Amino acid sequence: MDRWDTYADAWWNLFEARRELLADENLVELVKKGLANPSHRKAALVLLREAKSEVREALMPQLLGLAVYPHGLAREAEEVLFTIDHGWLAANIEKAAEEILAENDYTEQANLLNLYERLDEGLSKKLRASLRNHSDPDIRELAED
Repeated sequence: MDRWDTYADAWWNLFEARRELLADENLVELVKKGLANPSHRKAALVLLREAKSEVREALMPQLLGLAVYPHGLAREAEEVLFTIDHGWLAANIEKAAEEILAENDYTEQANLLNLYERLDEGLSKKLRASLRNHSDPDIRELAED
């Protein structure tokens, strides 16, 4: 078997595995497992682009956490997050963000504010107001930028 045959076989196997996964009734749990494993995360994010909106909605808290955490796939996680219906995302993101805000991590909160600014002006104003009362002066400063 030459390299082309190896590639073509691998591509077909990937196609079949993707088709089977997308039809699996446990897809949310399977992808959640993939998102939690740094070496599987890219594959999970790629698969989510093809998943039904209900699957992306169910995994929104994990996607949000990955989108604001400083790592190499944050941008891709954010892109998948923004494939969720805008209205649904704006209505449900604050609950998912509570854990991020409770961590008091400057970088994650700055990234969350940046994400909110692109998502919804009302949400970003609300978050800025909350950050103005934060005990950490550096985090308070985020509200002023």
